Amino acid sequence: MLYFATWRFALKQIRSEQFQANYTTFARKFTLMVLAAYCVYAVTLFYEFNVNMSYSLPGKLFVVNKTDQGKVVQRGEVYAFKYYGGFYPHNTKFTKHIVGVAGDVVTMDADRNFYINNKFVGQAKPFSKGGQPLEANPFRGVIPTGKFWFATSEVDGFDSRYALAGLGDLQDIIGRSHRLF
Repeated sequence: MLYFATWRFALKQIRSEQFQANYTTFARKFTLMVLAAYCVYAVTLFYEFNVNMSYSLPGKLFVVNKTDQGKVVQRGEVYAFKYYGGFYPHNTKFTKHIVGVAGDVVTMDADRNFYINNKFVGQAKPFSKGGQPLEANPFRGVIPTGKFWFATSEVDGFDSRYALAGLGDLQDIIGRSHRLF
């Protein structure tokens, strides 16, 4: 009888140790999962990823620093912003170069070449690749406060050269974009 009781006690002890080991492993994994979820949440408060599906910029994947949201944009930098024009669905995210900021002067010559502060920024094509007529942006003059001129290096890119795109609005800025690849 004593042998049986000792054996039962030993079995309980083994089960208890196994439970403790399983519980410890579970607690560690659960803690790591909660910590990882919190890190992902914290990162998404300040950053997001954008995929460039066109050839308008070199690179396909960009990380956007959302702490630059709604601040003054810097000429020459790449920013992500929401588009509300008529060609793409409302709230489409664009990633483009900012080539004109508030106070810059926009001019266009007879050949539909656009200049900002007398520097060439692009030519508005008369027709799209599909043969549809394209209206040049009618804006001329000083870019007003809260607006910006966005551009691409691609000849067929969709940007402020066209009336459907127009000027960007500072309140639609998501943040500065940085190319990953």
